[in-house]
Order: sequence, then structure tokens, then C-alpha cells
Amino acid sequence: MTGEAEKPPERPGYPVNAEPSSAGPGRAPFGLPAIWLRVNCRCAHCWDSRNGERLVSITDLPREVSVRTARRAGDRVEIVFGPDGHRGAFDVGWLSQFAIGDDEAGGEGRHPAAGEPSMDSLTGEDDRTEDAKRLWSADEIAEAFPQGSWPLFRADAAHRQACLTAVLRDGFVVLRDVPREPGAVLTVAQSIGFVRETERGPFLDVQVGALPPSQAFTGRPLTPRTAQAFRDPPPTLELLHCLDDAAAGGESMLVDGFHAAASLRARDPAAFAVLASSEVTFAYADARAELRATRPVIGVDPRGRIREIRLNGNHMQPLRLPPDEAVAFYAAYRAFAEMIGRPGQMLTFLLRPGDCLIFDNTRILNGRTGFTGGRKRHLQVCWTDLDGLASTLALMRHPRRNGRLRSLRNYSRSPRASAVASPGDVIHNFLHTSLFKDRLRRARRSMLLPELLTFLIEDRCLCRETCSPGGRPPSSAACSPQD
Repeated sequence: MTGEAEKPPERPGYPVNAEPSSAGPGRAPFGLPAIWLRVNCRCAHCWDSRNGERLVSITDLPREVSVRTARRAGDRVEIVFGPDGHRGAFDVGWLSQFAIGDDEAGGEGRHPAAGEPSMDSLTGEDDRTEDAKRLWSADEIAEAFPQGSWPLFRADAAHRQACLTAVLRDGFVVLRDVPREPGAVLTVAQSIGFVRETERGPFLDVQVGALPPSQAFTGRPLTPRTAQAFRDPPPTLELLHCLDDAAAGGESMLVDGFHAAASLRARDPAAFAVLASSEVTFAYADARAELRATRPVIGVDPRGRIREIRLNGNHMQPLRLPPDEAVAFYAAYRAFAEMIGRPGQMLTFLLRPGDCLIFDNTRILNGRTGFTGGRKRHLQVCWTDLDGLASTLALMRHPRRNGRLRSLRNYSRSPRASAVASPGDVIHNFLHTSLFKDRLRRARRSMLLPELLTFLIEDRCLCRETCSPGGRPPSSAACSPQD
């Protein structure tokens, strides 16, 4: 890696000085419109705290909504809405992240700073756009190469969280010491989310001469590109596991497509605009499948932020554009390809046997150098999706999701609670369930307490129908898990 990559412009940060306000009659807190607050009311009638599902539709609300009163009470804002008198209460920390600047709010709302992904899967910003990523040139990422250990990934939650965060933030991670066994890549994928099968099965062997016919199954170099660009939607996360390497060559080449696109936008805004607005078709056909997808090379959201790169010259089809637009597109396409190939954009490294590369296929362009000794080189590839990874990470960071915190907080007031005499009885009931015994057989000793807490918080084994009045079942078979 030599030279400096084109630097994209600095992205502005966001002020974080929003403060809760005590709004008077007709005055909405944090500068938010009354209709916004009513639609997003968090009361039990309007919102299911177990899963974040809204329980009312827009047509269930009055046509003209107002705020009669808004009062701060500790960490909550209590609002009475007009004209129907509906009452809602909002957590100040939750509400402040959406604040709109006004005199009382003290500035704009809280947003993730550039390069700091929001991990609140229910209320956060769009974590797929450039604003939630740390864009990099090859020289920059080489100094902090995202890598981890597969044994540690499995054993240590903090290490697993760091590796998954790297994929969302930097676009990729390399896990070392994955067993050199056929199909091991599926185990890695299943630890992240659900494997996305194709007409070729759950994974694909990448070897010289393998089927289906593809340039990937030769020893020729591959320019960095989007994998499976002809699918709609494409697999958003690719895993590439090295079982055996080549005699010489075969180095992986990664390019941060978001960084390259942002650099193009700064250097040639017209070319960027053409690639973001021109529809391009990518296609593939063989004896088992005929696939095609039509999308721009650079996908942007309604605010113009880069959200997806779909670039694969091997599968790009002839354009269906007027002559002038076709000429402009190919000029912009060349400008982007030259930006990708600029010194410092491309990270080059060698995957060793036992290494597994996991990368964001909507952002990272993946290629390789040519190689010899091709019959020896053997990799396996499979696909999963970013939403599964983001969900796995969110549950690790916020274990109270899916109603667990609410269940624990409200348990003492629930009908089931009257059947339990004491916390000791609760634990006694739990230890006698067949479900816990099954968990215990499979769990390590160090996981006993987490298993116990998880089980209790989920409100299992606390039913009056099967437990005696004192809370203790007469036998281990008397109390069964209640979902």
C-alpha cells in the first residue's frame, strides 16, 4: 500500500446539548409537534413495551391534535393531549434524541456522531448509512486492522461484541483460528444470524475448476466488486473461510466503497450524481438459476447519504439509456473505478488457513490478486444478513429487550406473584423445572447464574395452576414452564 487515498470531506457532527423543558399549555417539549408526540405515545394503550409494536394507527387519532399541558416529573415528561384528554408519559432520555432546536430545547436533538453507530434497533438512526460508519483508506485501517479469535469469539461475550461492532463500523473483521473443516463457515454464520441459502445450497466451494463456471473459480485476479450483485435483495453479509491457501498470490483486496464514493462526491459531484440516479441491471444465468436486479451503482437515502454500493462489472448488463445519458454514465463509471484503484484505497492482505473474513457486502468491495498452485487453494463462502448481526449485537448490548425488563418490574403486581411466598420459593420452583434441568446439562457451570436470572425474568415457572399455595411444587413434575 503506497500513497494517500482521496480524503472525503469531513462530515458534520451533531450538537448534543438538548435539555428537557417544562412546556406550558399548548407548548410541546423539545420543539416536537403535537402530532409527532401523539403518534409516538408510549402509554400501554398506544405501545407494546414487550416488542416496541405500535397498537394504534394514525386514523385512530383525532385529526387536530394539540398539547394541553406538558410537565417534567423526574426523568419523565407527562403530557395531556387535546382535544380528547389522552395522557402520555415519555422518558426524557428517549425523547431528547429526537429533539428539534428551539429556545427551550436548547439546541438540536442528540444523534450519533460521525463514525459512532446507533445501536438502538427500535428508535435509532439508520445504521446503514455513511453517517453511522467509520470510513477508511487502506493506510488508516491497516493501523487498526479489525481481527479477532474464533475460540475467544465463542467464549467471551465482550470479544464477540467487539468483533460484531467492527463489522458494522468498519465493514469487516477477520476471525482467526476457525477450524479447517468443511462447513465450519456455517457455524460462524449461525453464530451471527440465519444462513441465507441459494440455489447452490448453504455454502459454496471456491476452487479452481469448481462449478458453476465463474471467473472466481480460476486463478485470474478479480477486481474489487460487490458479490452477488444480480440478486434482489443481495446478501448483505458474506463470510469467506480459508481452508487452504495458494502456492503464490491469491491475496484478498478490500476497498471501503463508502469511502471511495464519498471521495468521488468531493472530487466530481456530477459523476457521483449520475451513478446515484442511473439504474443499472446486473444479471446471471446458468442451468439452475436466472437472476437479475436493477439498482443504481451508488444507493443513497432520501437525505442523500450513501447507503449501498452495487458494483460488479462482470455482471453489468448493457444500459438502456438515451445516448447522451449513456455517455455520461460510462464516464462516471470510469471515474468511480479509477477512484477505487487510486493508491491507498485498496487494502491487501493474505487470508491464511483457518482465517474467516466477514464483510458488509453493501459497502465493502472484495477482490483478489491472481495466484498459482490453484488446485490447492480452497475457500468456502456463505451468506447471511446484516439485520441478523445487528439484532444479535443489540440483544447483547440491551438484554432487557423483548419485555424482560418490564416483566421483572411488573412481576410483583402480576396475578402470578400471589402464588409465590418468597424469592426462595421462586428459585425452588425454577430449579425443579425440566427446562432448567435441560439448560443445566448443556450450560457451563459459570453460566448457571445467568441462566437462572434469564429464566426468572422471563416469568416462567410461576403459575398458580400447577404450584401449591406456598409456591413449592409437590414434585418436580408438578410445575411446568409457562410461556
